[in-house]
Amino acid sequence: MKKIYKILLIISMLFAVQSLSAGGRAVVVMTEDNQQEILSSKRPVFVKFWASWCGPCKKMKPHYIKVARRYADRILFAELNVDRYRDIAKSYNLEGIPTTILFKDGKELDRITMNLNTKQLEFWAKEALKEKYDSE
Repeated sequence: MKKIYKILLIISMLFAVQSLSAGGRAVVVMTEDNQQEILSSKRPVFVKFWASWCGPCKKMKPHYIKVARRYADRILFAELNVDRYRDIAKSYNLEGIPTTILFKDGKELDRITMNLNTKQLEFWAKEALKEKYDSE
């Protein structure tokens, strides 16, 4: 039974990441099961940390999804619910939410703790694709 569960879990993780690149879901949900896979992506990775009770998080959500759809072929967009995955959230020493962290090659390169709109997210996405972060 454990073997079947592991196989189903791996298949669901692969499907979540593949659906993102195939134009399916714009934002993948990060969990302890897929965290390493997401952060080791060859593309830059944005991870938004949020909670359901957070007003600024709710306000940012449509902007994040919009930009994620525009850049889905070049940037991986993920999100993590800090209430549901407290241990993961704690490991990033968040000072508040929403916090969005940019990862490249598995390393944290930048973070912003505030509600971001479409224009701000697009600017940051364009910067993430530039060689600005390659030398860091």
